[in-house]
Amino acid sequence: MNGPGHYAEAERLMACAMQGAADLVAEAEKQPGDIDMLLSSGQRNIANFIGLANVHATLALAAATAQSTIDRLIGDDNLDDARAWADATAPSAVSS
Repeated sequence: MNGPGHYAEAERLMACAMQGAADLVAEAEKQPGDIDMLLSSGQRNIANFIGLANVHATLALAAATAQSTIDRLIGDDNLDDARAWADATAPSAVSS
């Protein structure tokens, strides 16, 4: 997976965490008696998504940093990397 791929995966995982939090709130409203059990398992799942998103975001940052250093030292003869970053960070990519 390249840097833009890590970026996109971090965005996807954060969207899953946000959806999981919304689902958890909705479920808790339907079953108020089971709130402790719901929170325990739901929070673990959300924390897992956030943790994985953090790993991918960190890898994307490392790739972007390395790419900018390579471009500065060697030159940016390969526009494919720039296009991949532009595609990964475009608003339509983030919301999908």
